Amino acid sequence: MTAAAPLVLAVTGIEEARAASRAARELGLPLRLASPRGAVRQTGAAYYRALSRELGEELVIDCDDAAGFALEAIRLGARDVVFRGDADVRRRLDAMARTLGGRVRSRLPGTPVRPRPGEPVTAALARVAAGRGDLSLPPRSG
Repeated sequence: MTAAAPLVLAVTGIEEARAASRAARELGLPLRLASPRGAVRQTGAAYYRALSRELGEELVIDCDDAAGFALEAIRLGARDVVFRGDADVRRRLDAMARTLGGRVRSRLPGTPVRPRPGEPVTAALARVAAGRGDLSLPPRSG
């Protein structure tokens, strides 16, 4: 039996990230946390590097097609960066990242979890897990 691809969840802050990590552990789900696509344009890569250090786990920094922010993330020590821009630029960024022990990808490393509007991340993870067969739900009573 092969292991399921990790789930990838975009988080914007420390409390949301902690709640998602806790829920994934409780549900026994493989989970990677990421910045929202292109959010580095508003916050900068340093915000997500600080969030990563605070959590004690590597976040995927999704730079969309912003090469300058991907370079910033690499320079700040990010080990997993997504860059969806020009393939030649991505290859050069990846070569730089690899010299520092990282990598630059063209897409997220797993199955994205997309919470519904107003849905807490913990509920979204449980919903996705149930749909994948990763979670045994107790029978409904009544």
